[in-house]
Amino acid sequence: MIRKRLQLFSLEVLASIAREKGISFDPGTEKDEIIELMLEAFEDEQIEKEIDNNESMRVKNLKYQVLEDEELLSDIDEVYPIAETYNENRIVLLLRDPSWAFAYWDLKTSVIQEIHDSRPTGKLFLRVYEIQGEKVDSKQIKDFFDIPLTVKDASWYINLPQTGVNYCIDLIVLYRTGEKTLARSNVISSPMVEFDTERKDDLFYQPDLAAFDKLKRENEIPQRIISVLDNQCIN
Repeated sequence: MIRKRLQLFSLEVLASIAREKGISFDPGTEKDEIIELMLEAFEDEQIEKEIDNNESMRVKNLKYQVLEDEELLSDIDEVYPIAETYNENRIVLLLRDPSWAFAYWDLKTSVIQEIHDSRPTGKLFLRVYEIQGEKVDSKQIKDFFDIPLTVKDASWYINLPQTGVNYCIDLIVLYRTGEKTLARSNVISSPMVEFDTERKDDLFYQPDLAAFDKLKRENEIPQRIISVLDNQCIN
C-alpha cells in the first residue's frame, strides 16, 4: 500500500523526506531506489520494535501499523507549501461592508522587473471605478479615483465614497509612454444605506459631504478623505 502511494510523489519530494528521516543515498539515485531505501528503513524500525516486545505486544502493534504508515506519508504531504504568487496578472475585489471593499492581486515577475527597470517613471496604482451597470465602459462610468501603490503591495482596503452603486477596479502601471492596464477586477455592488442626519452618535451618521466633494475635485485619495470624515465625527 505504501509503495503505491510513494510512487505518486516526485523524486524531489521523496528525496527531501528521505533526508529528513536520516536515510543516506548517493546523488543521482533513481526514484525507485529511494523508495526501496525508505521501505527498508521503515521495516527495520518495525523489526526493532518487535524484538523489544513480547508476543502479545506484536499482535497489538499490527493494529497500529496502518496508522504508522499514514504518519510516514503525512510527513510527505507537509512539503507542499501554498504558493505566495502564481506569476499572473490578476486582481480580485471583495465587498467588506457598504462603505469598504478589499482588493488583492498578483503580478507576473516579468512585469515587476519592467516596473523596476522603468523607475522613476514606472508607477503602479489602482483605479477605482464607480459604475452604473455591470460593465466598465465610457457610458457606464460615473466617477473614478486612483490609489498609488508600490510593487511590494499585494492587497488594499478601499473606502467606497457612495453606497447603492457598483464598483470595479483596474490594476494599472504608468510608463513614460503612457498607462497600461494589467488586470481588471470583478464588479461588486454596495447596498444602499440610509443615514440618520440628526444624530451624530448614530452608527449611520451622515457627515457633511462638502469637504468630501472638494477633495474629490482635488484628486485626493481615500486615505485623506477618511481623515476629514473622522474629524467631522469627533467634532
